[in-house]
Amino acid sequence: FNPAKKGKKVKESDHNPLEMDLNLKSYQNKSERLELYNFKCRENQETFFKLTNGTKKFTECFHDGKKFEQQTNHWMKTLDSFFQQSFNKIRVTEKKPKETEISKLMEKRKQLKTRIRN
Repeated sequence: FNPAKKGKKVKESDHNPLEMDLNLKSYQNKSERLELYNFKCRENQETFFKLTNGTKKFTECFHDGKKFEQQTNHWMKTLDSFFQQSFNKIRVTEKKPKETEISKLMEKRKQLKTRIRN
């Protein structure tokens, strides 16, 4: 190692550089999406009404000689099939709050309070 300017001496450092190879994997936490039926749409409500108005499938679920729990499960499956025929699914995700100056200051305040307690 040579000094960049003439007349200066080279100083040996007592800092020894350390090199380290890290194989770190980071995972992003994906928020879970809920799949719901869009019950608010008037057109879909009308098609559901038309499909279910003249059918006897809901009452037929309870006329067979099975146990009540099995009958209700069959009724729920029938209801879900009618939902699928008439309503569209929508996916709802949890929105992260926007980070504003106030939220940053509140987060710093929270961190300072935890430091004081510890």
